[in-house]
Amino acid sequence: MKKNELLNYVKEYIEPKLLEYKFQFLGIDKKENLIEFSLEIENRFTYIYSVSVNFNCIMSSAIKLSIGELDEYLKSINIKSEYYSEYPLCGSNLGYFILDANSSGYFYLGRDLNIIEFDDSDNGSIDSAINTMFNTEFIFGALKFIENTNSIEKIDALYNSYPLKTPNGDERHSTYCLGFGQQVFTGLLVAKFNKRNSFNELVNLYTNFVKSELNQDAKIVQDFYKLVSSLSTI
Repeated sequence: MKKNELLNYVKEYIEPKLLEYKFQFLGIDKKENLIEFSLEIENRFTYIYSVSVNFNCIMSSAIKLSIGELDEYLKSINIKSEYYSEYPLCGSNLGYFILDANSSGYFYLGRDLNIIEFDDSDNGSIDSAINTMFNTEFIFGALKFIENTNSIEKIDALYNSYPLKTPNGDERHSTYCLGFGQQVFTGLLVAKFNKRNSFNELVNLYTNFVKSELNQDAKIVQDFYKLVSSLSTI
């Protein structure tokens, strides 16, 4: 199949399955080869489930979350980093998220991504790949992600209960974020809005981490410092 035909084929095949879980078709990004669906919960939590159709005949999916009042706050302090395009506060590549090695909720394995291959000249192969992705990455990945991030309290617990480490003391980031940068940024934000008692301790811990581990010229670092300054006033 040609590119546009394949994207539309995958969209038409998976859309009815996602509708059963109240995900609505959002659009097709032809430049990035993404098919996107959204789910709104309580008019606050917006989940975007995206299906990537790689033209090396590999299919994968990801999920990201934004929260209305936190989005508005970030906009009010003029944080518009490309890293937080549309302000996804949490996110995960579901091919990694569902791996047994990462099942504890901490990111241990980053190479052996769950690979779903297909033959773009064979409709049966494409159908099989979509079904595999839906039954693994969506059912066991996306739905678990949603269940564990559908409140600010839950996200605060995920990111800040064992900041920058696992309960065993390993230096790993949560599988519910895209890396340490997102974890410290979102972790601090939700800690403040959830009125976590250890907020000031987290400010010191995360600031020291950003200073020692991240490129100081990076936009995400500038945004982090801006966030720390702003949160101290509310």
